[in-house]
Amino acid sequence: MNRPLLIYTSQSGRTEEKLLKALGEGIVNRPIEICHTADALERRLRRPVFDLAAAVLLAASHAELQRLISLRELLRDIKVILIAPDSHPETIVKGHLLKPRFLCECAGDLTEVAAVLQRMAVNKKQQERLPRRPGRQKGQEAKKASINALEEEQAL
Repeated sequence: MNRPLLIYTSQSGRTEEKLLKALGEGIVNRPIEICHTADALERRLRRPVFDLAAAVLLAASHAELQRLISLRELLRDIKVILIAPDSHPETIVKGHLLKPRFLCECAGDLTEVAAVLQRMAVNKKQQERLPRRPGRQKGQEAKKASINALEEEQAL
């Protein structure tokens, strides 16, 4: 089952249409949850977020960007793609407070967002196929691996 993509955009208009068109062309069979207000986004982020693939946040103004920054603690466990209102250095610095995987501006080519999401999905699939290394094992598996390594070392 594909995990849904969360989209925040308060701009019901050309930019939203452009974003949804780019995502529709680039992402196949992925459910989309859209929040049109910052309050709706906050309510969604207060529910469990482990089921979300990523969040695409479209901040059409500096005030919206500031509001998103105020929600950054709720976004810390989500892969964020930020679409900033402009590319001024101050805006970029503020945008990086959200620790986005990708940052672009509203006036830019939004097909890049779809490409980044597609790449993130491919990387996730490749990671799932990789065998676990001993250093990445968790809990009891790591403990057993350490004990076995110690016993083998002592046997020599």
